[in-house]
Amino acid sequence: MRISTEALTECIGVLAGLDGVDAGALAGDEAMAWLAAGGRARQSLDAVLAALTSRIEELSQADDRGNRFARRKGFSNAAALVTEVAQVPRSDAGRLVTLGQAMSDADAGSAKPLTLGAAAESEGPLPLYAHLAQEMARGFSAEKATLIRRVLKAMTAGVATVEVERSLVERARKRTVEQVRVMCMNEFARIDREGYLRFQRVQRTQRTLKFWDSDDGMFNIHGKLDAVAAIPLRTWLEDDVRKALHNQRGVHPSEQLEPEQLAADALAELALHRLGCQDDASGPKSTIVIQVTEEALAAGTGMARCHGYSAPISVELLPQIAVDAQRMTAIMGSEGLPLYLGRAQRLFTPAQRLAIALRDGGCARCGAPVARCHVHHIKWWSNDGPTDLDNGVLLCSGCHHRLHDFGWEIDVIAGEVWFVPPLEVDGKRERIPACSTRVAPQRA
Repeated sequence: MRISTEALTECIGVLAGLDGVDAGALAGDEAMAWLAAGGRARQSLDAVLAALTSRIEELSQADDRGNRFARRKGFSNAAALVTEVAQVPRSDAGRLVTLGQAMSDADAGSAKPLTLGAAAESEGPLPLYAHLAQEMARGFSAEKATLIRRVLKAMTAGVATVEVERSLVERARKRTVEQVRVMCMNEFARIDREGYLRFQRVQRTQRTLKFWDSDDGMFNIHGKLDAVAAIPLRTWLEDDVRKALHNQRGVHPSEQLEPEQLAADALAELALHRLGCQDDASGPKSTIVIQVTEEALAAGTGMARCHGYSAPISVELLPQIAVDAQRMTAIMGSEGLPLYLGRAQRLFTPAQRLAIALRDGGCARCGAPVARCHVHHIKWWSNDGPTDLDNGVLLCSGCHHRLHDFGWEIDVIAGEVWFVPPLEVDGKRERIPACSTRVAPQRA
């Protein structure tokens, strides 16, 4: 693959305007604009570094361990070499390896070497991953590119197409990295149901948890869990932390604990309980809320949603989550309690709050957990807004206050929630997508 410094040179040319500028004299908007320009230059440089890293990785994968380039240079692998030579954190080196692999994938599927960092070539269709690689070279977020490449690689052969790749890239532009992660998983589940089930089953085999003592005497825990293992644990911990936060409202601020400390205490208390309790059924229960259509549940195939887990869950995996008698599980069907009350009452009912929480999955603006959110009338009640599902949106306290205090607005277009910033934030007032995609509710 050929490397072009066209995009990088252009970005550096823009940054040259910073020469001699007193950073302390910049207005906030000026500093933010220069910060954005620096970010674009860094992303363009990352594309060049990723291409070079790809070559180091390739040379370090020889069948003969003694002939692997990184090892011959005294490093355990390519990422370790890049960390030292390029003077970047280990996490950045791993990302450069991944991005370099995406470039290598695109180059392997092309009839001739790709040129990264230059204008796209018009002769013939580009292979899969080529569009992603080109956009990375022009400043497309490396983190977003990594997420898109990962999900394309996980899809069944033939399902991941150039059209899917382009769609994900375009939809990712105005979304945060976390929103892109959720979007990629949703798209994976939508267009490749069997592949997504296979993907989740593989994740089940990759769960890990390890412990070690650090030099400062602290006990460290590190691991990763699949959906089946994570959902009960996360549901219980968040429920316990929420209750603890409520109970310490009357405690002096100097003695109040942070949510992370409360979560650590809750985990320790769970271990003590299991060590000493003879009755596994004693104690309060947390509710795992699963949203699935009656049709999918009856067929035993399809996708479901669960609180505390942003990606879809294959219906085939639900028995591993929902049948344990130690957990109470609520499964929402296509029919249920009346949820459209119009102007009959101001406050949303518990059933409505549950339905809106299922649909929005957390704060629609920032993604904060459901436990920290409440339901906001999109069209205010004081302006004749109805207390209906379509007029409700889940917001945390901070985002709710910003909405009221600083002039943010909400638009609902074809069922999708968009946030409109005030002029002080964005002179063009361009819409920002919500953190989750709303599922059109069925009226009772």
